[in-house]
Amino acid sequence: MVRSEVALWPLEEIGTVSDLAPVMMDLAGERIPAPPTELLINLADALLETAGSPPVVTGLVHWPALIVALWPQLWPEARRNFSGRAAMTPPQRGESVAPPLVYAIPASRALQWPGRTHITSSAPPSSPSRGAAWLAGQADAVMSELFAGCASHSADLAFAKKLARAADGLEQLRQEPGADSALALLRTLIAIAPGQGLAELKREALAVLQGQLANAGLMTVIGLANIKLSDIPEAATPSEALSAWVAAQAAQLGDEDAERLLEKVGRDDANAPEAWWRGSVRQALVTGIQQRSADWGRALLRWLAAPKPAGLLDALLPDSPTSEDWLLLLADNLRVSMDHLDTFREHCRKRGWSRLHAWGVSTAFHGEASIDSQLAFVGDPLPGLAYLVERLPGQLVVSKAVAAANSGLTTLAGKRTAREPNWLEGLDASHAGWRALWRAHLEASGVHWPQEVDRNQLAGQLLDAVLAGDPSDPLIATLATDLAATALEHPQRAQLWKRLGTTGKKALLSAVAATLLQRISAGLATPTPETELAEAVIHQVRSGRPTAIIITALLGWDAPLAEQEVVRWISSTQGSEWLSVAEEVGHHVQRRGWGQVASEMYSLCRWSKRELRPAVAACVGLLSRWEQNLFLMLYAPTGQKKHLDQETLARYVAEIGADIAPDQALDYWERAGGERKWISHTSRPDAQWRDVANRARHGGNARGLTALIRELRKDYPNNDTLQELSRILK
Repeated sequence: MVRSEVALWPLEEIGTVSDLAPVMMDLAGERIPAPPTELLINLADALLETAGSPPVVTGLVHWPALIVALWPQLWPEARRNFSGRAAMTPPQRGESVAPPLVYAIPASRALQWPGRTHITSSAPPSSPSRGAAWLAGQADAVMSELFAGCASHSADLAFAKKLARAADGLEQLRQEPGADSALALLRTLIAIAPGQGLAELKREALAVLQGQLANAGLMTVIGLANIKLSDIPEAATPSEALSAWVAAQAAQLGDEDAERLLEKVGRDDANAPEAWWRGSVRQALVTGIQQRSADWGRALLRWLAAPKPAGLLDALLPDSPTSEDWLLLLADNLRVSMDHLDTFREHCRKRGWSRLHAWGVSTAFHGEASIDSQLAFVGDPLPGLAYLVERLPGQLVVSKAVAAANSGLTTLAGKRTAREPNWLEGLDASHAGWRALWRAHLEASGVHWPQEVDRNQLAGQLLDAVLAGDPSDPLIATLATDLAATALEHPQRAQLWKRLGTTGKKALLSAVAATLLQRISAGLATPTPETELAEAVIHQVRSGRPTAIIITALLGWDAPLAEQEVVRWISSTQGSEWLSVAEEVGHHVQRRGWGQVASEMYSLCRWSKRELRPAVAACVGLLSRWEQNLFLMLYAPTGQKKHLDQETLARYVAEIGADIAPDQALDYWERAGGERKWISHTSRPDAQWRDVANRARHGGNARGLTALIRELRKDYPNNDTLQELSRILK
């Protein structure tokens, strides 16, 4: 006999039981371990995502553990509705028992359950939905917040999917606020919490919706039509934002969208929008049309051609228009005789309606005659000129702007060529009219150079115009970088700086200086700059780290440089930079008599930048006598080295000894193998050192000066001069 034990609860009580583990362990007689995480997540995912037949857990090993682990995540309504069944074979047709939410079967029976979603412990973890992860016990603060805010919860596990959709929508809204995401979230919140539930989150979605609706599309606006006021917080109705959208966007809608909107507003049947939505849109349409703007006029013309909204338009359409904008938009559809057109033009002149006048002359005349007539308009011709410039052929507009020398027309033509630069292909910078148009074109953010033009020729023409008395500062300032190469080679370059205005001069000088520096760096031949250009080059050099070739060029120009800044520049260079220019820079330093620079180069060439030795050799006379001798003994290029006599060496040894160890001459003499008795104990330190050095030179000790230097180096191993003397004595 098989004994079975079960646990039973009343259905109305089971929802409050949050933990089945104690009872399940009592029934099993042993501890129930936690199921594999991926198995639990896969089960939760299948419960939410599987449509049709219930999913199947293949293998009974973890079945009790899955129930125990899943149960705490269910809410009371879901617990009362939850069912899982262990089975051997699939249910047969005609079963009277409703299927469970999930089956568990022995692994050996898996083939008998085809067409099902099988969940196994060996299956790799899927990519679970957010709802599944939450249902499997993963922490999700947003999901929990939404769940807690719902006044009631559906018994269907799909409720978790709605929560997840709301959570995703809420996070997306907070990360990237937008009208569409706000509306989608609002709909989801209403679906899971109708009435006043989740009021704060609904208010948050509505706040974004109201703030972003101005940029939303029509379908978002229509999507608001079935939002009931009873499902959103009081005072949060997006009526004002909806009205603002209609006022700003309705007149811009295409024919199909406009028809869709107007049909929606005009419905009064079972499928009609909510009253608040219909009233807001209707009133906004009335207000917009009453403005009599050009957009609303265009919209009305389109709407009147559409069959469906005709009845609504009868109620919306106001009196005849009287503003120029309104008439201008309607005028394109007028069919009048020439006599009527002349009368219309006269009315435009009386009322100062420049654009309507332009429409009239463009209908009455062709080509340049329409522009001439508009230029003669009494009042402000520019609005009408703008109308014509946008509609007449580009070549005609450009040629007229160049010839007419009218600043207003030129400005408008420049805006046209900025969008259509091909009309500038005939550009002639030697002509004042073309230069004015080029300037207007650039001010309208047009491309600097039309295609298929000779840039060098245009640049030369522009610079020649400057020399002829037209500073063209805005043009020069904008094109400075492009003009730099031509300006650098211009035979009258120095005169340019005198003819240019402040802005153009500053921009072109800077660009030419940069070009000159680039050529110097590339090793190309460059002209000697005049004072203004040299100063601009130096200004740029001082803002960076000049290379050896640039330093050499600056010194060769006799540029007004400070010796100390050249010292800094040279110390910051790389030794390899000096291979080709070291001797030249040395000659420049010698010519300027810059002892500090010579000393710095000498110091650098001793240890780190040997490439500077030719430079030092060229200006060695600027060094101290001692530095000259050391350089010529140790560092001079081959063929320039010389040897020092012993007397000079002894003098240098005495000087350095008196400098670094003034009171220890007798000690070092004795350490070097000499006898104290030969040295006066009462002489001054420098005299003692001279006596010691001379006696060492004449063999007063075993190794002479070499031994004396050796003993000094023991105590002063890092002294550069001692090291160099040691090298010489070897």
